Amino acid sequence: MTTTTSPRPRLPRVVVLLGVTSLLTDASSEMILPLIPSLVLGGLGGAAWMIGLIEGVADALSAVLKLAFGRLSDRMKVRKPFALFGYGLSTVVRPLVALASSPWHVVLVRAVDRVGKGVRSAPRDALIADSVPASDQPRAFAFHRQMDHTGAVIGPLLASGLLALGLAAQQAIVFAWIPGALAVLALSFVREPPTPAALKGGPRLADGPLPPALTHLLVAVGLFSLGVLGDLFLLVRARELGVAEPLLPVLWVVLHVAKVLAAGAVARSNVASRGRLALAWLVVAGGIATLLAPTALVVWPAAVVLGVGHGAREPLERALVGERAPIDQKGRAFGLYHLVTGLCALPAGLGVGLVWDRFGAMTALSVSLVTVVVGVGALSLRSPRSP
Repeated sequence: MTTTTSPRPRLPRVVVLLGVTSLLTDASSEMILPLIPSLVLGGLGGAAWMIGLIEGVADALSAVLKLAFGRLSDRMKVRKPFALFGYGLSTVVRPLVALASSPWHVVLVRAVDRVGKGVRSAPRDALIADSVPASDQPRAFAFHRQMDHTGAVIGPLLASGLLALGLAAQQAIVFAWIPGALAVLALSFVREPPTPAALKGGPRLADGPLPPALTHLLVAVGLFSLGVLGDLFLLVRARELGVAEPLLPVLWVVLHVAKVLAAGAVARSNVASRGRLALAWLVVAGGIATLLAPTALVVWPAAVVLGVGHGAREPLERALVGERAPIDQKGRAFGLYHLVTGLCALPAGLGVGLVWDRFGAMTALSVSLVTVVVGVGALSLRSPRSP
């Protein structure tokens, strides 16, 4: 006698449309991002610490806004308007990188771009969590991250195609507004799910105490984020080891293909736990350790390992936040999650860059590796009411 399992229900339309929006937005962003190290270190005469500053300032600024707008979306009981404004702002300002004549111009454009991300991210994640039951959140967030990383594969390929047609880098960057505009169009078709009955008729308790398990998770995420190596440093290391400039976009694609595959694996398993998240963080540590080898060949397996680790950890982190957040504080919880990761990104990126310049890549990578392992240890500690 054979048994059959009923197929899992399709993801809600809102989750699919948010995934399409993320794919198009990341395609727009990633047409530009892989060119930044070469632009800053080569054409604009910057240093490695400026790469860390560019991403650190951008992420820290957006992190503060993510908390503010996550809480505001809780209080107003709407998510979509914040997402629309955030995606729209990023689409408008992102191609202005083409006009940069100094590294500080890149810092400014990336900061304003990240203001848009700060407005949209927590309300968008809360909208995903509002749209599916807790048991299906790993699959929903994994799908969203999978679409996001697919856009990160498409973007560099579009940029390479434009360059192959004879366009200058600055001209190719300007074309990034097209997928960005399509992303805003896709988002305009999103319909928010009805407000849960438990929340109707009264204010949300947006400032109530957080569950201990959620607090423990956020502390561990913060420690991990203090050590994690930003993606751009993979390109810096590859450039330092002698990888040819035309191969850097290819390396970027390899990184994000690995992220897509790992997020897909999370979606299929649809299980989020601290143990699985700790394993994903250890994979990231393995990728950092791989970059310690002083040969250009290691950047390719390192990109795969880092991609697998990051591709798995991102949806797992979000799913665990969504599961632990009270129903009336999901926007605040995701805002705090993004605040922690964003504020830690500034000392992490800037610190790695400064150590890299002062003491070399080996020391910077070693410090990053040790800090990530400490984060894994903190996550592994038992917390109240955690699975």
